[in-house]
Formats: sequence, C-alpha cells, structure tokens
Amino acid sequence: MPCSQVAGIQLLNELTVSIELRSTSIALYVWLDAVGFPGRFSDNGFLMTKPSASVMFYSWTKIESLDRFESSLSVRTLTDVYS
Repeated sequence: MPCSQVAGIQLLNELTVSIELRSTSIALYVWLDAVGFPGRFSDNGFLMTKPSASVMFYSWTKIESLDRFESSLSVRTLTDVYS
C-alpha cells in the first residue's frame, strides 16, 4: 500500500510554495488539496512512479503563514479512497 506524504515544504515568495512529496511505492492518482487557500498546483492527479516528486502551489492570494498552509494541505491517492 503506498504511503504518500509531504516530506518538505518551503515558501519561495508570498504567492509560491514548493512541496516535496515522498512515497514508499508507486502511488496512483496523487491528489493535493490546500483547503482555504485559493490557487493551483503545478501538477495534480498524477501518477507517482518515483520515490519523490516536487510540486509547486501558486496562490492567488498572499500566503501569510506557512504553518497554516501546511496544516491545510492534504495528500490523497486512489488507495486512500478505496481502502
């Protein structure tokens, strides 16, 4: 069973966050969500075939707290939905 999770997060500027993901195995349809933060991810709903992946979040509003953003972030896979 894949275990995809956030391994690191970095605020690049007030509108851009870099997210490093890690997985113990191939993860089908990795889906990220940042509840309460309008914006878009550089990639979402993707297959994670390598142990790590980097994704960017481009916010439409200023991110004032990286801790608040990180706590709002969720990572789900197809396995999470059907297990």
